[in-house]
Amino acid sequence: GETLEEAQKKAYEEMAKIQFNGKYFRNDIGN
Repeated sequence: GETLEEAQKKAYEEMAKIQFNGKYFRNDIGN
C-alpha cells in the first residue's frame, strides 16, 4: 500500500498535469 505522503505526491502530480494541460489547450485555442 501507499503511504499518505506518496498518495499526496501522486495526487499533486496528477493535478499539476491536468492544470498544465488545461492551460496549454486553453492558450492554444485562445491564440
